[in-house]
Amino acid sequence: MWLEGSLFSRLRENVGPVWLTLAVSQEEGAMRSNVIRPTREELEERRRVILERIGLTAEELRARRDAYDLAGDEFATVIELEEIDFLLGA
Repeated sequence: MWLEGSLFSRLRENVGPVWLTLAVSQEEGAMRSNVIRPTREELEERRRVILERIGLTAEELRARRDAYDLAGDEFATVIELEEIDFLLGA
């Protein structure tokens, strides 16, 4: 399959949330898609890294969202944290 090796690694690092990374290839005329399913530990680690990077707690970030006071890519960060929470069942 074409999504192996270094290309796969670059996609995981650069595309965004790993659970949303979707690759489509054609094999003999049929469309095939592959969805990455992270473990609970991977999701929790991703959440920790995100919050550490922005220097806010999840509650502080959501309070800023509710006050329409997000800067730069903080809105995308809030969406990603909500996606993680959904996948974790929180």
